[in-house]
Amino acid sequence: MDDTARAGRRIALASVIASALLAILKISVGVLANSTAVVSDGIESASDVLTSGIVLFGLALAVRPPDEDHPYGHGRVETLSALLVGSILTVTGTLICYHSLERAWGSGHPPAVFAVWPLVVSIFCKSILWLGKRRLGKRLHSEALMADASNDAVDVLSALVALTGLSIALWDPGRFGRFDHFGGAGVGVIVVVLGLRVMQRTSL
Repeated sequence: MDDTARAGRRIALASVIASALLAILKISVGVLANSTAVVSDGIESASDVLTSGIVLFGLALAVRPPDEDHPYGHGRVETLSALLVGSILTVTGTLICYHSLERAWGSGHPPAVFAVWPLVVSIFCKSILWLGKRRLGKRLHSEALMADASNDAVDVLSALVALTGLSIALWDPGRFGRFDHFGGAGVGVIVVVLGLRVMQRTSL
């Protein structure tokens, strides 16, 4: 395995660890702060742990040399792993959207101000991962790594959407409290769109 391929595996592994820590942080703080938007973004990060793990597995198999069962190599594994990533994202986004809207029309307490900071941390960390994966994905010509880079870019967008909804709810909880839940639903919609795009691009 060359140095570039090793770098691809390292950044995919770093993404798994970062997503796991962000998921724990956002879900824990979101529950304590009663913020649907933050919890939804945390669930989205939890799905990243699985999808980045799939990408890491695909990268490990794709670099194997041809053998008796795979005379043309294992490159097709990357395509299949990218399709699986897209499917998981689509299902996860649908569930996030459904549960967020369900909570929007229920009763509950407004979110706490400290729910903001996990989203800020997430935006910073995911921006770094996105740029790193995108650069390496282009150098490796890796479909799976590019798909995972797109996922990180959308993570930044979803955190911004969650932060916007949360901020509006905190500005005037009496009138705009539901915007925290709408922010969570927005996260779900973004994840669904990303999943569908990944599957469409991979199947071309």
